[in-house]
Amino acid sequence: MGISWSPISVSEVLANKDAYNYFKDTNIEIPSSADNARFPPTPREIRMVLDSLESEGYETIYNIHENYWQAWISNRIPLGFEPQTTQELAEGIVNAMRSPQVQMVELNIIDFRTEEGEDIPYQFDFRKPDPELMILICERLSRICGSLILVSGAYADNPIFISPGIDPKEAIGAWEVMIEQSISTIFNLTQLRD
Repeated sequence: MGISWSPISVSEVLANKDAYNYFKDTNIEIPSSADNARFPPTPREIRMVLDSLESEGYETIYNIHENYWQAWISNRIPLGFEPQTTQELAEGIVNAMRSPQVQMVELNIIDFRTEEGEDIPYQFDFRKPDPELMILICERLSRICGSLILVSGAYADNPIFISPGIDPKEAIGAWEVMIEQSISTIFNLTQLRD
């Protein structure tokens, strides 16, 4: 899953008939009403979720500038790591990625403006995510902002539905089954043409 993933609110999907029908066609179970929907989250809410993961062994490094809000979350960045320079930040990320069993996610807030503060909702996406960690973060955000659907350019036909309380491993398992079914369907259609 080395691509960009973006969350879409279930309330947004329910409000758009074409989007609703599209996701229904992918065999994703979409609830008939949006739960607690107030998406997207604010940077403060995202920070709260990411910081809460420290008790589960994850460390977050923030890279926030005037028009840029980015976070790297990993189970392999040493706790307490606080880079003072961009070089130290890059070295820390490279070292984390070289570790065995690394779980790492890059989270980017889209069109962030520091002058607006961290209490304005912003869309965000994930780059190069570990699937389990990405789903864990989205599950925690869904407790605040309501259920969402994760989509990616490469896997648009196989979105992942995230709701409060979902187990990340179960969500990945269901997603992998959906991918296998899609591949099987494509293979069968190819066989019919031959």
